[in-house]
Amino acid sequence: VTMGGVPVQQLQQAARQRTLTVVPHDSTIFKGTVENNLRMAKPQAAESELWAALEEVNLAAFCRSQQGLDTPLHEGGSNLSGGQRQRLAMARAARYPHLPLR
Repeated sequence: VTMGGVPVQQLQQAARQRTLTVVPHDSTIFKGTVENNLRMAKPQAAESELWAALEEVNLAAFCRSQQGLDTPLHEGGSNLSGGQRQRLAMARAARYPHLPLR
């Protein structure tokens, strides 16, 4: 795996931690709403930021077809597909990579 043509192993650990985020397949999704899950990463985010994060991971159209940011989520995101759960976790991580995902 390379970043900018440089093998990731050759990057200093601090540089890797600032620029790379791992989103595991089984990322935690909390019971509540899509908005609640995104705000765990950045409580003061504007609504437009939340939608932008969802757009980046191709989850915005699904949310709009449901109840928007108020789309309810069951414990562990059990009412989402595996891909939707991972996309929601990626939306959290893409904007706010300094937060743990699990």
